[in-house]
Amino acid sequence: MVLDTTKPIGITEAIITTAVLGSCDNAKTNGFELSQEVATKGAGEENGLVVGDHNELVYGNLYRTPSLWRCVIHVISIPYS
Repeated sequence: MVLDTTKPIGITEAIITTAVLGSCDNAKTNGFELSQEVATKGAGEENGLVVGDHNELVYGNLYRTPSLWRCVIHVISIPYS
């Protein structure tokens, strides 16, 4: 297999923190922004990501189906006590 260096490889673990996490105000926005990036650019590898703030915990799961990359976002609300 020959690697095509003219095409981007997609979102990888190494660039998630700078490309996605630094541009959002809360955990939920981070999760949905990550899914948008994966939808438009693809992903370079399978990954999981947990982002939290004072109100929510967001788990993102990047995985590959036979035809395309997907990012599934799970949002868990954290009730105040």
